[in-house]
Amino acid sequence: MSDFYSSGKRKSKQRSASSSSESKSPLDKRSRETQDEQIEVFVEEPRGADEVSVALDMALDVTTKLDEILAKLGKLDAIEATLHELRQKMSSVEREVSKLKGDVSKAKERIDHMDTSLQWFNTEVKGIQDKIKELNLAKENLHTQQLYAESYRRRENLKSFGIEERETGANSKDSEKVDTCDMLIDFLENGLGLDNTAEEIVELQRVHRLGKPVVGKIRPIIARFLRYPDRERVLRAFFRLSRESEIKVLEDYPKEIIERRRKQMPKLKEAKKSGLRVAFSKMEPDKLYINGKFVPM
Repeated sequence: MSDFYSSGKRKSKQRSASSSSESKSPLDKRSRETQDEQIEVFVEEPRGADEVSVALDMALDVTTKLDEILAKLGKLDAIEATLHELRQKMSSVEREVSKLKGDVSKAKERIDHMDTSLQWFNTEVKGIQDKIKELNLAKENLHTQQLYAESYRRRENLKSFGIEERETGANSKDSEKVDTCDMLIDFLENGLGLDNTAEEIVELQRVHRLGKPVVGKIRPIIARFLRYPDRERVLRAFFRLSRESEIKVLEDYPKEIIERRRKQMPKLKEAKKSGLRVAFSKMEPDKLYINGKFVPM
């Protein structure tokens, strides 16, 4: 478009020049100059339209950019609203965290208090356990002392196994007791070879069989001697008896003492094979001594 206006302008000037050559009057000249200026003004008008178009284009471009900026600003507003919401949530979370910290601190204090209490409780429990151990040990010692006392109370007794029973035909206890005593004395005289003379008379306080009668089973006899030396004399005589004899004579101890002594028998037999002196204590009959030295169970 600018080229069109420019070419038009050139043509107008040429025409103006030829006209000036034809008419040389000053009036005509002035009027020609005026016309030329009008033509020039007319020719210059297209340049102003082009600038307006450029300005419109610039304005449109600015409008577009403004729209983009406004759209971005709208997004920024949304982002700002989101950030504001996030700040509120963060504030709420911070308050919750602060509350949780307070709760954790209180819980820690409680745990510390419980730990202190638990330590005290463990100390008390340990003290109680130690006390229980002491009491159990004292109880065991007391029980053992009772067993020793019971063993001492039975020190004049002997148990005889294998002496046959006789039927007396009477059902009274006295009749059975006399029969049992007679049979035991017969065994002492004939089985052990003890002379029941005035010098070696054996006096018995009480003799009876243990348990209820059972067909085909011989009940043991327990005899309580009046004098302890008589009991020892009978026991030594039994030790001289043949080991093949069906009749056995043993000391009368509580069942638990017998079990304790039985556990010591392997050591006792091994020591005897080695020719060592072995013996159970008289006062503490569950304790074994080898060559005078105590051997733990």
